[in-house]
Amino acid sequence: MSQSDDNQLFSELIKKANERSVRISMRYFDEYSTMIPGSLLEIIGVEESQLNSDGKRILDYLENEPDTPSEEFSFTKFKWKLLAFISLQDIFDGKVLDDYKTDNLFQLKYFYYESKYILQECIIAGLCGLQVSNKQLLRSFIEFNLLQNYYTRLTEVDNSYNSFNQYLKHSNNPNYSKLVNKSFPNDEFCKPIKKRIQVELKNLSERFNHAYGPKESLKQFGVFTPSTSLPSPYFYVHMSCVLDMTLWMYFVNYPMLFLPVDIVRKFGFNAPIGLFNNHSNDAIIRMAISKEDYNAFHEYALNQQVVVDLLNFYNCVEDLNDDAIWKTWDNERDNEDTITTCYVKQIAKIRAISEFLCANYVKMEDVTDEAINYFTSSYLHFSDLKKNYKNLK
Repeated sequence: MSQSDDNQLFSELIKKANERSVRISMRYFDEYSTMIPGSLLEIIGVEESQLNSDGKRILDYLENEPDTPSEEFSFTKFKWKLLAFISLQDIFDGKVLDDYKTDNLFQLKYFYYESKYILQECIIAGLCGLQVSNKQLLRSFIEFNLLQNYYTRLTEVDNSYNSFNQYLKHSNNPNYSKLVNKSFPNDEFCKPIKKRIQVELKNLSERFNHAYGPKESLKQFGVFTPSTSLPSPYFYVHMSCVLDMTLWMYFVNYPMLFLPVDIVRKFGFNAPIGLFNNHSNDAIIRMAISKEDYNAFHEYALNQQVVVDLLNFYNCVEDLNDDAIWKTWDNERDNEDTITTCYVKQIAKIRAISEFLCANYVKMEDVTDEAINYFTSSYLHFSDLKKNYKNLK
Protein backbone atom coordinates (compact mmCIF):
# COMPACT_ATOMS: atom_id res chain seq x y z
CA MET A 1 0.00 0.00 0.00
CA SER A 2 1.43 3.36 -1.01
CA GLN A 3 1.67 6.44 1.21
CA SER A 4 -1.23 8.06 -0.66
CA ASP A 5 -3.35 4.92 -0.13
CA ASP A 6 -2.52 5.04 3.57
CA ASN A 7 -3.59 8.67 3.76
CA GLN A 8 -6.84 7.95 1.93
CA LEU A 9 -7.61 5.02 4.23
CA PHE A 10 -7.18 7.04 7.40
CA SER A 11 -9.00 10.02 5.93
CA GLU A 12 -12.01 7.78 5.28
CA LEU A 13 -11.86 6.25 8.76
CA ILE A 14 -11.59 9.66 10.44
CA LYS A 15 -14.50 10.94 8.35
CA LYS A 16 -16.61 7.95 9.41
CA ALA A 17 -15.77 8.61 13.06
CA ASN A 18 -16.76 12.27 12.82
CA GLU A 19 -19.74 12.01 10.46
CA ARG A 20 -21.85 9.37 12.15
CA SER A 21 -24.84 8.04 10.27
CA VAL A 22 -27.56 5.51 11.08
CA ARG A 23 -29.11 3.16 8.54
CA ILE A 24 -32.75 2.25 9.17
CA SER A 25 -34.69 -0.55 7.48
CA MET A 26 -38.45 -0.62 8.05
CA ARG A 27 -41.02 -3.38 7.61
CA TYR A 28 -44.60 -2.32 8.24
CA PHE A 29 -47.59 -4.62 7.92
CA ASP A 30 -51.27 -3.74 7.75
CA GLU A 31 -54.35 -5.91 7.33
CA TYR A 32 -53.72 -6.13 3.57
CA SER A 33 -50.04 -7.10 3.81
CA THR A 34 -48.57 -10.41 2.80
CA MET A 35 -46.59 -11.57 5.83
CA ILE A 36 -43.09 -11.95 4.40
CA PRO A 37 -40.17 -10.87 6.60
CA GLY A 38 -37.88 -9.79 3.75
CA SER A 39 -34.19 -10.55 3.31
CA LEU A 40 -31.82 -10.98 6.23
CA LEU A 41 -29.53 -8.12 5.22
CA GLU A 42 -32.48 -5.74 4.79
CA ILE A 43 -33.73 -6.63 8.26
CA ILE A 44 -30.43 -5.95 10.02
CA GLY A 45 -29.38 -3.05 7.78
CA VAL A 46 -26.14 -4.56 6.47
CA GLU A 47 -24.69 -4.30 2.95
CA GLU A 48 -23.80 -7.47 1.04
CA SER A 49 -20.33 -5.98 0.48
CA GLN A 50 -19.67 -6.57 4.20
CA LEU A 51 -19.68 -10.34 3.58
CA ASN A 52 -16.84 -12.39 2.17
CA SER A 53 -17.42 -14.77 -0.75
CA ASP A 54 -18.24 -17.70 1.55
CA GLY A 55 -20.71 -15.54 3.47
CA LYS A 56 -22.50 -14.60 0.26
CA ARG A 57 -22.77 -18.27 -0.73
CA ILE A 58 -24.20 -19.26 2.67
CA LEU A 59 -26.68 -16.38 2.57
CA ASP A 60 -27.78 -17.25 -0.96
CA TYR A 61 -28.40 -20.83 0.15
CA LEU A 62 -30.41 -19.78 3.20
CA GLU A 63 -32.53 -17.23 1.34
CA ASN A 64 -33.34 -19.49 -1.63
CA GLU A 65 -33.42 -23.07 -0.38
CA PRO A 66 -36.53 -24.59 1.24
CA ASP A 67 -36.73 -24.08 4.98
CA THR A 68 -35.91 -26.83 7.48
CA PRO A 69 -38.78 -29.26 8.25
CA SER A 70 -39.07 -27.90 11.79
CA GLU A 71 -40.69 -24.46 11.71
CA GLU A 72 -39.16 -23.51 15.05
CA PHE A 73 -35.65 -23.81 13.60
CA SER A 74 -36.46 -22.41 10.17
CA PHE A 75 -34.51 -19.52 8.71
CA THR A 76 -37.78 -17.64 8.09
CA LYS A 77 -38.71 -17.94 11.77
CA PHE A 78 -35.28 -16.60 12.67
CA LYS A 79 -35.89 -13.54 10.50
CA TRP A 80 -39.24 -12.90 12.18
CA LYS A 81 -37.51 -12.99 15.57
CA LEU A 82 -34.96 -10.47 14.32
CA LEU A 83 -37.77 -8.19 13.14
CA ALA A 84 -39.47 -8.56 16.53
CA PHE A 85 -36.26 -7.60 18.32
CA ILE A 86 -35.77 -4.55 16.10
CA SER A 87 -39.39 -3.45 16.59
CA LEU A 88 -38.96 -3.42 20.39
CA GLN A 89 -37.37 0.04 20.25
CA ASP A 90 -40.71 1.62 19.33
CA ILE A 91 -42.10 1.01 22.82
CA PHE A 92 -39.16 2.53 24.72
CA ASP A 93 -40.17 5.75 26.44
CA GLY A 94 -38.15 8.42 28.20
CA LYS A 95 -39.15 9.33 31.72
CA VAL A 96 -38.75 12.91 32.92
CA LEU A 97 -37.65 12.42 36.53
CA ASP A 98 -36.50 15.03 39.06
CA ASP A 99 -32.82 14.45 38.27
CA TYR A 100 -33.20 13.92 34.53
CA LYS A 101 -31.04 15.56 31.93
CA THR A 102 -31.77 15.53 28.21
CA ASP A 103 -28.90 13.06 27.84
CA ASN A 104 -30.60 10.52 30.11
CA LEU A 105 -33.62 10.18 27.86
CA PHE A 106 -31.43 8.86 25.06
CA GLN A 107 -28.48 7.30 26.86
CA LEU A 108 -30.65 4.89 28.82
CA LYS A 109 -31.30 3.11 25.53
CA TYR A 110 -27.53 2.64 25.03
CA PHE A 111 -27.52 -1.05 25.98
CA TYR A 112 -30.25 -2.00 23.53
CA TYR A 113 -28.67 -0.18 20.60
CA GLU A 114 -25.24 -1.57 21.43
CA SER A 115 -26.72 -5.08 21.49
CA LYS A 116 -28.28 -4.36 18.09
CA TYR A 117 -24.80 -3.64 16.73
CA ILE A 118 -23.43 -6.81 18.36
CA LEU A 119 -26.27 -8.75 16.73
CA GLN A 120 -25.24 -7.44 13.30
CA GLU A 121 -21.61 -8.40 13.91
CA CYS A 122 -22.67 -11.79 15.26
CA ILE A 123 -24.66 -12.54 12.09
CA ILE A 124 -21.83 -11.40 9.81
CA ALA A 125 -19.41 -13.64 11.74
CA GLY A 126 -21.78 -16.60 11.45
CA LEU A 127 -22.31 -16.15 7.71
CA CYS A 128 -18.59 -15.75 7.03
CA GLY A 129 -17.58 -18.88 8.91
CA LEU A 130 -16.24 -17.22 12.06
CA GLN A 131 -18.12 -19.62 14.31
CA VAL A 132 -16.07 -19.08 17.48
CA SER A 133 -16.57 -15.32 17.24
CA ASN A 134 -20.26 -15.85 16.55
CA LYS A 135 -20.71 -17.88 19.72
CA GLN A 136 -18.64 -15.55 21.89
CA LEU A 137 -20.63 -12.53 20.77
CA LEU A 138 -23.88 -14.17 21.88
CA ARG A 139 -22.93 -13.77 25.53
CA SER A 140 -22.31 -10.05 25.09
CA PHE A 141 -25.62 -9.73 23.27
CA ILE A 142 -27.47 -11.29 26.22
CA GLU A 143 -25.60 -9.19 28.79
CA PHE A 144 -26.36 -5.91 27.05
CA ASN A 145 -30.06 -6.71 26.91
CA LEU A 146 -30.08 -7.70 30.56
CA LEU A 147 -28.43 -4.38 31.38
CA GLN A 148 -31.05 -2.55 29.33
CA ASN A 149 -33.85 -4.04 31.38
CA TYR A 150 -31.90 -3.83 34.64
CA TYR A 151 -31.24 -0.09 34.47
CA THR A 152 -34.67 0.70 33.08
CA ARG A 153 -36.28 -1.08 36.01
CA LEU A 154 -33.82 0.39 38.53
CA THR A 155 -34.54 3.90 37.27
CA GLU A 156 -38.28 3.31 37.72
CA VAL A 157 -37.91 1.76 41.19
CA ASP A 158 -35.58 4.54 42.42
CA ASN A 159 -37.48 7.24 40.53
CA SER A 160 -34.02 8.52 39.69
CA TYR A 161 -31.29 8.27 37.05
CA ASN A 162 -28.58 8.20 39.72
CA SER A 163 -27.67 4.50 39.37
CA PHE A 164 -27.48 4.78 35.60
CA ASN A 165 -25.39 7.93 35.81
CA GLN A 166 -22.99 6.10 38.11
CA TYR A 167 -22.70 3.35 35.51
CA LEU A 168 -21.84 5.92 32.83
CA LYS A 169 -19.05 7.26 35.02
CA HIS A 170 -17.53 3.98 36.14
CA SER A 171 -18.98 1.21 33.90
CA ASN A 172 -19.26 -1.11 36.89
CA ASN A 173 -21.63 -3.96 36.07
CA PRO A 174 -23.70 -5.67 38.78
CA ASN A 175 -22.85 -9.30 39.48
CA TYR A 176 -24.68 -11.87 37.36
CA SER A 177 -27.05 -13.06 40.07
CA LYS A 178 -28.19 -9.52 40.80
CA LEU A 179 -28.31 -8.61 37.11
CA VAL A 180 -30.58 -11.51 36.20
CA ASN A 181 -32.85 -11.23 39.24
CA LYS A 182 -33.31 -7.46 39.07
CA SER A 183 -33.95 -7.38 35.32
CA PHE A 184 -37.41 -8.90 35.73
CA PRO A 185 -40.58 -8.44 37.71
CA ASN A 186 -40.48 -10.46 40.92
CA ASP A 187 -43.20 -12.99 40.16
CA GLU A 188 -43.65 -16.69 39.40
CA PHE A 189 -44.26 -16.09 35.70
CA CYS A 190 -40.72 -14.76 35.17
CA LYS A 191 -38.87 -17.53 37.02
CA PRO A 192 -38.59 -19.88 33.98
CA ILE A 193 -37.16 -17.01 31.90
CA LYS A 194 -34.56 -16.21 34.55
CA LYS A 195 -33.56 -19.89 34.73
CA ARG A 196 -33.31 -20.14 30.94
CA ILE A 197 -30.99 -17.12 30.84
CA GLN A 198 -28.81 -18.43 33.67
CA VAL A 199 -28.41 -21.78 31.91
CA GLU A 200 -27.58 -20.09 28.59
CA LEU A 201 -24.96 -17.78 30.15
CA LYS A 202 -23.37 -20.76 31.92
CA ASN A 203 -23.40 -22.77 28.70
CA LEU A 204 -21.81 -20.00 26.64
CA SER A 205 -19.22 -19.34 29.33
CA GLU A 206 -18.13 -22.96 29.64
CA ARG A 207 -18.26 -23.87 25.95
CA PHE A 208 -17.11 -20.75 24.14
CA ASN A 209 -16.07 -17.77 26.29
CA HIS A 210 -13.34 -19.65 28.09
CA ALA A 211 -10.93 -22.35 26.93
CA TYR A 212 -13.10 -25.11 25.47
CA GLY A 213 -12.57 -28.83 24.94
CA PRO A 214 -11.89 -30.72 21.70
CA LYS A 215 -15.59 -31.48 21.22
CA GLU A 216 -16.20 -27.80 20.47
CA SER A 217 -13.28 -27.42 18.09
CA LEU A 218 -14.16 -26.73 14.46
CA LYS A 219 -11.17 -28.84 13.42
CA GLN A 220 -13.46 -31.88 13.65
CA PHE A 221 -15.13 -30.43 10.53
CA GLY A 222 -11.85 -30.03 8.68
CA VAL A 223 -11.42 -26.32 9.50
CA PHE A 224 -7.80 -25.40 10.21
CA THR A 225 -8.05 -21.74 9.22
CA PRO A 226 -11.13 -19.53 9.71
CA SER A 227 -13.62 -20.42 6.97
CA THR A 228 -17.06 -21.90 6.46
CA SER A 229 -17.65 -25.41 7.74
CA LEU A 230 -20.42 -27.99 7.99
CA PRO A 231 -22.23 -26.06 10.80
CA SER A 232 -22.06 -22.74 8.89
CA PRO A 233 -25.44 -22.95 7.10
CA TYR A 234 -27.07 -23.46 10.50
CA PHE A 235 -25.26 -20.74 12.44
CA TYR A 236 -28.60 -19.01 13.04
CA VAL A 237 -30.19 -21.91 14.98
CA HIS A 238 -28.43 -21.14 18.26
CA MET A 239 -28.96 -17.43 17.66
CA SER A 240 -32.65 -18.09 17.20
CA CYS A 241 -32.84 -19.72 20.63
CA VAL A 242 -31.00 -16.79 22.20
CA LEU A 243 -33.38 -14.36 20.51
CA ASP A 244 -36.33 -16.24 22.04
CA MET A 245 -35.28 -15.59 25.61
CA THR A 246 -34.14 -12.06 24.79
CA LEU A 247 -37.61 -11.26 23.48
CA TRP A 248 -39.13 -12.79 26.62
CA MET A 249 -37.11 -10.30 28.72
CA TYR A 250 -38.82 -7.40 27.01
CA PHE A 251 -42.23 -9.05 26.83
CA VAL A 252 -42.55 -9.11 30.63
CA ASN A 253 -41.02 -5.66 31.12
CA TYR A 254 -43.12 -4.04 28.40
CA PRO A 255 -46.45 -5.88 28.62
CA MET A 256 -48.16 -3.27 26.41
CA LEU A 257 -46.48 -5.08 23.53
CA PHE A 258 -49.40 -7.51 23.72
CA LEU A 259 -52.15 -4.89 23.74
CA PRO A 260 -51.72 -3.14 20.37
CA VAL A 261 -53.74 0.02 19.69
CA ASP A 262 -54.40 2.44 16.84
CA ILE A 263 -51.91 5.09 17.91
CA VAL A 264 -52.49 7.50 15.02
CA ARG A 265 -56.28 7.41 15.34
CA LYS A 266 -56.01 8.62 18.94
CA PHE A 267 -53.02 10.95 18.85
CA GLY A 268 -52.38 11.74 15.19
CA PHE A 269 -48.68 12.32 14.59
CA ASN A 270 -48.21 13.79 18.08
CA ALA A 271 -48.29 10.49 19.94
CA PRO A 272 -46.19 10.03 23.08
CA ILE A 273 -42.83 8.39 22.42
CA GLY A 274 -43.04 4.72 23.33
CA LEU A 275 -45.65 3.43 25.79
CA PHE A 276 -47.98 1.92 23.14
CA ASN A 277 -47.52 -0.79 20.53
CA ASN A 278 -48.92 -0.58 17.01
CA HIS A 279 -50.67 -3.38 15.11
CA SER A 280 -47.77 -3.91 12.71
CA ASN A 281 -45.33 -4.72 15.49
CA ASP A 282 -47.95 -6.94 17.08
CA ALA A 283 -48.28 -8.86 13.78
CA ILE A 284 -44.48 -9.32 13.75
CA ILE A 285 -44.49 -10.67 17.31
CA ARG A 286 -47.28 -13.10 16.39
CA MET A 287 -45.09 -14.41 13.55
CA ALA A 288 -42.02 -14.65 15.79
CA ILE A 289 -43.45 -16.79 18.58
CA SER A 290 -45.93 -19.64 18.88
CA LYS A 291 -49.64 -19.03 19.40
CA GLU A 292 -49.41 -20.66 22.82
CA ASP A 293 -46.59 -18.35 23.89
CA TYR A 294 -48.40 -15.29 22.55
CA ASN A 295 -51.49 -16.20 24.55
CA ALA A 296 -49.43 -16.74 27.71
CA PHE A 297 -47.73 -13.34 27.48
CA HIS A 298 -51.03 -11.69 26.54
CA GLU A 299 -52.71 -13.11 29.62
CA TYR A 300 -49.76 -11.98 31.76
CA ALA A 301 -50.02 -8.48 30.30
CA LEU A 302 -53.73 -8.18 31.12
CA ASN A 303 -52.90 -8.59 34.82
CA GLN A 304 -50.30 -5.80 34.94
CA GLN A 305 -51.29 -2.48 36.48
CA VAL A 306 -49.28 -0.48 33.96
CA VAL A 307 -51.39 -2.01 31.18
CA VAL A 308 -54.63 -1.14 32.99
CA ASP A 309 -53.47 2.45 33.51
CA LEU A 310 -52.28 2.98 29.94
CA LEU A 311 -55.42 1.46 28.42
CA ASN A 312 -57.57 3.68 30.64
CA PHE A 313 -55.61 6.70 29.43
CA TYR A 314 -55.89 5.57 25.81
CA ASN A 315 -59.63 4.95 26.04
CA CYS A 316 -60.22 8.39 27.55
CA VAL A 317 -58.84 10.05 24.41
CA GLU A 318 -61.36 10.67 21.65
CA ASP A 319 -60.73 9.28 18.18
CA LEU A 320 -59.57 11.74 15.52
CA ASN A 321 -61.03 11.85 12.04
CA ASP A 322 -58.67 11.93 9.04
CA ASP A 323 -58.73 15.72 8.75
CA ALA A 324 -57.79 16.12 12.39
CA ILE A 325 -54.98 13.59 11.99
CA TRP A 326 -53.54 15.44 8.98
CA LYS A 327 -53.51 18.71 10.95
CA THR A 328 -50.89 17.12 13.24
CA TRP A 329 -48.56 16.39 10.30
CA ASP A 330 -45.95 19.16 10.08
CA ASN A 331 -43.97 17.97 7.07
CA GLU A 332 -44.54 18.16 3.33
CA ARG A 333 -46.68 15.43 1.77
CA ASP A 334 -46.14 13.60 -1.49
CA ASN A 335 -49.14 13.02 -3.72
CA GLU A 336 -49.18 9.30 -2.95
CA ASP A 337 -48.79 9.76 0.82
CA THR A 338 -51.42 8.28 3.09
CA ILE A 339 -51.79 8.48 6.86
CA THR A 340 -50.16 5.04 7.07
CA THR A 341 -47.14 5.89 4.88
CA CYS A 342 -46.53 9.09 6.84
CA TYR A 343 -46.79 7.17 10.11
CA VAL A 344 -44.18 4.69 8.86
CA LYS A 345 -41.89 7.59 7.90
CA GLN A 346 -42.32 9.01 11.38
CA ILE A 347 -41.43 5.69 13.04
CA ALA A 348 -38.32 5.36 10.88
CA LYS A 349 -37.28 8.92 11.73
CA ILE A 350 -37.76 8.38 15.47
CA ARG A 351 -35.74 5.16 15.32
CA ALA A 352 -32.90 6.88 13.49
CA ILE A 353 -32.86 9.89 15.81
CA SER A 354 -32.98 7.72 18.94
CA GLU A 355 -30.07 5.53 17.85
CA PHE A 356 -28.06 8.47 16.55
CA LEU A 357 -28.49 10.57 19.69
CA CYS A 358 -27.69 7.60 21.88
CA ALA A 359 -24.51 6.90 19.89
CA ASN A 360 -23.61 10.57 19.81
CA TYR A 361 -22.83 10.46 23.53
CA VAL A 362 -20.20 7.76 22.99
CA LYS A 363 -17.14 9.96 22.65
CA MET A 364 -13.72 9.11 21.23
CA GLU A 365 -11.18 9.45 24.02
CA ASP A 366 -7.97 11.36 23.45
CA VAL A 367 -4.87 9.25 23.99
CA THR A 368 -2.41 11.35 25.96
CA ASP A 369 1.37 11.14 25.83
CA GLU A 370 1.28 10.19 29.50
CA ALA A 371 -0.94 7.19 28.75
CA ILE A 372 1.32 6.09 25.88
CA ASN A 373 4.43 6.37 28.05
CA TYR A 374 2.76 4.39 30.85
CA PHE A 375 1.83 1.63 28.42
CA THR A 376 5.23 1.36 26.77
CA SER A 377 7.10 1.44 30.09
CA SER A 378 4.87 -1.15 31.75
CA TYR A 379 3.66 -3.62 29.16
CA LEU A 380 5.88 -3.88 26.09
CA HIS A 381 9.18 -5.15 27.46
CA PHE A 382 9.76 -7.80 30.09
CA SER A 383 12.74 -5.91 31.47
CA ASP A 384 10.44 -2.94 32.20
CA LEU A 385 7.63 -5.15 33.44
CA LYS A 386 9.92 -6.68 36.08
CA LYS A 387 10.41 -3.25 37.57
CA ASN A 388 6.84 -2.01 37.38
CA TYR A 389 4.48 -5.01 37.59
CA LYS A 390 3.52 -4.34 41.22
CA ASN A 391 2.13 -0.97 40.19
CA LEU A 392 0.03 -2.21 37.29
CA LYS A 393 -3.65 -1.27 37.39
